[in-house]
Amino acid sequence: MTDRAMKLAQRVDLESRLSRFQIDGSTRTNLGQLKVMRNGGLETIIAHFYEYLRRFPETQALLKGHNEDRLRHRQKEHWTHLFSCDFDQRYVHSCLMVGLAHYQARVAPHTYIAAYSFFQSELLRAAIKLHTPAEVEALSISIGKVIMLDMSIALNAYILDAVSMKP
Repeated sequence: MTDRAMKLAQRVDLESRLSRFQIDGSTRTNLGQLKVMRNGGLETIIAHFYEYLRRFPETQALLKGHNEDRLRHRQKEHWTHLFSCDFDQRYVHSCLMVGLAHYQARVAPHTYIAAYSFFQSELLRAAIKLHTPAEVEALSISIGKVIMLDMSIALNAYILDAVSMKP
């Protein structure tokens, strides 16, 4: 799967994506202030996320046979990397690996997008509790930008792999 992700990563113009999603220095500055990424906040969101996944037969079935602790750990690594705003080819490759894993597990795109929506909602709830209203406004915009970037790259694994790189 790594070779496939490497080939797909070559087709992602990261600088163009960052520009289109308007991810700039202020986005990075805002997300550097995101308190939920510290003091166990991310772990709490991930725990809520797995509770959410267990509510639906489709996602319950997808979790069977997987080591949930390992999945949680990898998810924490991914979100931590995303919110560090260290956007480089390593990030693109990692994101595409996540997308390919979900594509190969036959996670429906609407399920994948709904999961992002849930995660974003939880993150915003936490931000509202931990930040001032002025901070929340800037954080909400920045969170939305990077989550949409992340989803767009991960979903490229579905699109590019399905269209041009059959197994």
